[in-house]
Amino acid sequence: MDAFAPVGLTRRETLLAALAATAPGVSSAADDGGGVDADSIYEGLPLIALNEGRWDGTYRVVKPDGTLVEQYDFRIRVSLSRDNDRAYRQDSYYTFPDGSKSAIVFSAAYGNGQLRWDDERIFGRLWEISEHTIYLTFGFHQMPDTVCHEMIQIQPNGIDRGRTWLWYVDGKLDRYTLIQERRVPEDSPLE
Repeated sequence: MDAFAPVGLTRRETLLAALAATAPGVSSAADDGGGVDADSIYEGLPLIALNEGRWDGTYRVVKPDGTLVEQYDFRIRVSLSRDNDRAYRQDSYYTFPDGSKSAIVFSAAYGNGQLRWDDERIFGRLWEISEHTIYLTFGFHQMPDTVCHEMIQIQPNGIDRGRTWLWYVDGKLDRYTLIQERRVPEDSPLE
């Protein structure tokens, strides 16, 4: 039995029920079919739906031997849409130790239980691998010999989440990115 779910419900069913209670138009697994099309991001990827909102945190990049390569802060907003062609958007703002800043927008389409993106910068896909974990694999058009694998775990409190990236260059593990995040109020500044 899933330690995070109420008796008799899987974590996925619990997440769907929570979404139905907080997101208008989202139906739970027990619904009679009313609400959002069953092939929307809200029902197809309920874990990623719980990631909607504002997050602040720190990226730490380390070599396989544990040596810290770089560390920087970020703020992001994850927005979802019932329009599968533009189901996911992440506005990311990074602040580096030297005071420089960078902003990137990631957008993805939803279909068949996955998010997929392919823009001028990156290509990849995202799906749930368990009731607790989201998995991504992606690459960079400008770095064809590099591939990343990312896992995201959001905690049952809905406030804390962690992400890990494994970077492979020419098929060899090159570095890890360790990301510690916390949900912040929606009206918190992004920049």
